[in-house]
Amino acid sequence: MKEKMIATNSHCVSCPVCNQKLRIKDNTAKKARCPTCKKVLEINERTGLWIVEILKIKCPWCNQEYEAEEQHIGQNAHCEKCNRDFVVNKPNTSIVSTPTEPDDFINQENISKKPEVENVINRDDSVEHIASAHPKNQDNLGDLNEGQRAAVTYSGTHALVLAGAGTGKTRTIIARAGYLIHSGVPADRIQILTFTRRSAKEIVARVKTNFGDRANPLNASTFHTWCMSLIRRMPKLFGCIGCTVIDRDDQLQLFKRLRGRDKNNPIPPAAMLCDIYSYARNTRSSLTKTLEMLHPDLLPQKDKIADIARAYEIKKRERNYLDYDDILAVVATVMSEDSAVRAF
Repeated sequence: MKEKMIATNSHCVSCPVCNQKLRIKDNTAKKARCPTCKKVLEINERTGLWIVEILKIKCPWCNQEYEAEEQHIGQNAHCEKCNRDFVVNKPNTSIVSTPTEPDDFINQENISKKPEVENVINRDDSVEHIASAHPKNQDNLGDLNEGQRAAVTYSGTHALVLAGAGTGKTRTIIARAGYLIHSGVPADRIQILTFTRRSAKEIVARVKTNFGDRANPLNASTFHTWCMSLIRRMPKLFGCIGCTVIDRDDQLQLFKRLRGRDKNNPIPPAAMLCDIYSYARNTRSSLTKTLEMLHPDLLPQKDKIADIARAYEIKKRERNYLDYDDILAVVATVMSEDSAVRAF
């Protein structure tokens, strides 16, 4: 930052801020305060000129040292070394500057020696403030529509957001994660669940790109992976001791055996049986409603399809199998019935 220098004339100096004339009575004085603008002036020992007091500050990201004037306090500064922005604070105790990304909502009075330590929100945490703090953020809250903003900034315990294809679901989830991190929620206490591994990886990568190191512990996985991790950690609690997980191919093999291999069999093929079974379970629909929705032409075969589905359930219990639908259902059932598990 540039120094504002003024020439001295005997003991008289001009304040570089308001041009007020000051008389310095002591030739050995190194500092003086302007009575008009209250700025502190000091002598630059290298040049012999009076300048506005220089503050020694450090970039909170890389500890690169800079010089700043008192008038720069509260303003944004840019570190040329690490290419990040921070807010200039007056040196007081142990910290002399504050990052604007991603810690710009940290309570400045409670911040410790390490600027990345999370504290209580003290500054304006409005959508507009978050947006202005991250002008390069492609998932900026300022770019969200009203519905997306409501989902991102919701402060309650539970919220169900219904959104169709192309409505910005991924962007909203990313913004929500960033908003929670800014609000002081530790990233390792945030769990993002998706339907595909690719989506989980993409969301985590974008959050980390946009919100820095504080997002590193962020967790994201598919619904099935997350549920299975709980079952493996507490198999007795979920009643799944010694269970084996079967995938789609294993399911198809079971349905093929139960259906029979007769090509003239009017019962639908194994893949269709598997889809009907899974849809009915995930939507908690009866077989009749499922067939009416997906395959009304198969309603005459409803009883036979039901028999195969029941036989499939029996085989799973006999062999201690868990299919993908079971993984979700087991965890959902236990969590809905046991408050201790929900609080875990």
